[in-house]
Amino acid sequence: MALNPLRPDDFDFFREFLDALPLQCFVKNAHGHIVLSNTAYQNASTEPTAYKANGRCVNESKAQIAAQTPLAHPDETIATHEEMRWNSQRGRYQTDYVIQKTITDDAGQPLYIVGSILDISEQKQFQLQIDTELKLLEMQAADVPFTQLLTQFVHSFESNFPGVLCSILLLDPEGRHLLHTIAPSLPEAYCQAIHGVEIGPNIGSCGTAAYTGQDTIVADIANDPLWQHFADLALSHDLRSCWSIPILSTKGRVLGTFANYHRYPCSPTAKELQAIKRGAYLVGLVIEHELAEKQLAADKMILQESVQHTQTILDNMADGVITIDITGRIESFNSAASRIFGYSTEEVLFKNVSMLMPEPFAGQHDDYLSRHQSTGSASIVGVPREVEGLRKDGSLFPMRLSVSKIFRAGQAIFIGLVSDNTLDHQRREEIHRLAFFDALTGLPNRRLLMDRIKKAMLTSARSGLHGALMFLDLDHFKYLNDNYGHHMGDLLLQQVSERLLSCVRENDSVARLGGDEFVVLLESLSDVPALAVEQAQTVANKILERLRQPYDLSGHTHLSTPSIGVALFLAEQVSMDDLLKHADAAMYQAKAAGRNTALFYDSAMQAITSAH
Repeated sequence: MALNPLRPDDFDFFREFLDALPLQCFVKNAHGHIVLSNTAYQNASTEPTAYKANGRCVNESKAQIAAQTPLAHPDETIATHEEMRWNSQRGRYQTDYVIQKTITDDAGQPLYIVGSILDISEQKQFQLQIDTELKLLEMQAADVPFTQLLTQFVHSFESNFPGVLCSILLLDPEGRHLLHTIAPSLPEAYCQAIHGVEIGPNIGSCGTAAYTGQDTIVADIANDPLWQHFADLALSHDLRSCWSIPILSTKGRVLGTFANYHRYPCSPTAKELQAIKRGAYLVGLVIEHELAEKQLAADKMILQESVQHTQTILDNMADGVITIDITGRIESFNSAASRIFGYSTEEVLFKNVSMLMPEPFAGQHDDYLSRHQSTGSASIVGVPREVEGLRKDGSLFPMRLSVSKIFRAGQAIFIGLVSDNTLDHQRREEIHRLAFFDALTGLPNRRLLMDRIKKAMLTSARSGLHGALMFLDLDHFKYLNDNYGHHMGDLLLQQVSERLLSCVRENDSVARLGGDEFVVLLESLSDVPALAVEQAQTVANKILERLRQPYDLSGHTHLSTPSIGVALFLAEQVSMDDLLKHADAAMYQAKAAGRNTALFYDSAMQAITSAH
């Protein structure tokens, strides 16, 4: 629907409305100039923003970019783009997601652009990090050359964390000197100068990390004693900080170091440090795999009788490798399999492989092998599948299993390739949690709430039973944040969430929309409107009583009350948006009535509750 030009008085209303939002919001006129912006936008860093334009890097202030961004085409519903900028408050780059919508007049001509900016740095880096790690594993499985694989990994890692300059150094065969291996973004002169440096205490970040086997984080090279002998070299190449993580083998032996340099003094966040450690772990697997292949190649001349056996394992190696004979006894068990299942090789050799399976599969395995001996059928051979594995500690885990059959000296043996899928499952669960649940309280977010409201309406249509939607807002919540800090506000929101859950049934829902706004969805109330109102009022009274009890916020006693708006629904007589608006309107009526109360949207329903 087209809008007429805003009057001056309208701006006061919109300014107050936008200032209440935690997102950065702005409004531009038809010429692309900002005419209105909220407090969150004004308080954000205005350091130069770096973004790609026509293939080159452009640096402009956020205000300039917002002003110069052209109007979206009137036919476009939403225009979105991403921007990368330097956040001086955090001392690092961040990625912003900008959403803009064009408002037109009755003739369809652009009047305004309404926009918002959301910091998606962590989500962006998390997804990019996952993609980088998966790409590394895919390249390793595809037998990409060792140097090319590590170079691609470093380029991807640096792209995920702007401003980072990566270095991979490997220990020489004697384990005394670090050798330059991969550092595409560091100055070549610097790489040559540190090539062959002897490890030891106070030998920079990498020399110390390789010597101690411990993470070595140096935030300021110019003033850290670990760099006393190398500070001038690093500073001459504009290197100001260095975080080095030892690269370890699966048995804990130091293979080298994975370092992150910056051209400014800084320390890693917890997520950055975790990302570097994950990178060092994966690089360690790649290096160990490369070393293992070289050793196996050298052993081929000695182990002529095992060439076919060894080569088949190498050709199929993905992660854990287990070989069994025709009776099910384990003949070999590699280090990756030991790490996955928790057994040493000595604990499993010549024992039945069923010890690695949960019931009922463990009890069926011998019968399967017997049928194979008599009929020759082997339905799982050559068919990768996801199954459950059983660790030494009794825990179950998801794994991917691929079985191959070969013959050695006329006897059939089976080779099982096993990969632990726990991280994949956790990653999918984490993505689902981020998409549908509030990060602070763990409650469903708006997206999941809308889905549940839709299902509740469909259920109501089938059963003929009413439902109710409650919109809650905490009274004077801003006072707590302003006077005691947002961390105290967060503690209150978490405790309110717990109390709300204790007030509803298992099949009801509690969600957080943002800030101090909560929604309670009640299902399967009475088919009689008056009784349904009484049931909803009972729950509302319970919530009022529960939430007005004192809160312990890190030793500080705090009192808080809610204002509650209630809207009854039956089937899909009103839309989901209208239902939310009705409950929201009733909530504002409750605030106007003095707060710490619950009011129904419909006056007739409110009369029912007042009569009791």
